[in-house]
Amino acid sequence: MASSASRNQKSRKSKSKHSLKELKALGQQLLSSRNHVNNLPILLNFFSPEFPPQYVLESLLSLQSFFTRRGN
Repeated sequence: MASSASRNQKSRKSKSKHSLKELKALGQQLLSSRNHVNNLPILLNFFSPEFPPQYVLESLLSLQSFFTRRGN
C-alpha cells in the first residue's frame, strides 16, 4: 500500500510543469504588477486535488491575496 501511495505522488509531480518555487514566483509576479494577470489561469489550474497540498495552498494564498488587494 505504501508503494502505491508513493507512486501516485510521483505521478502527480510529473504532471506539473512548474516547480513549487516557480509557482511562488508566479504568485509574486501577479501581486506586483497587473502586467502578469495572465498568471491567473495558471494559478487556478493548481487549485485541484490532482496536485500536492503544497501547490494547492500556494496557489490559494496567491489568488486570495490578489482578489482581496484588488477589491479595495
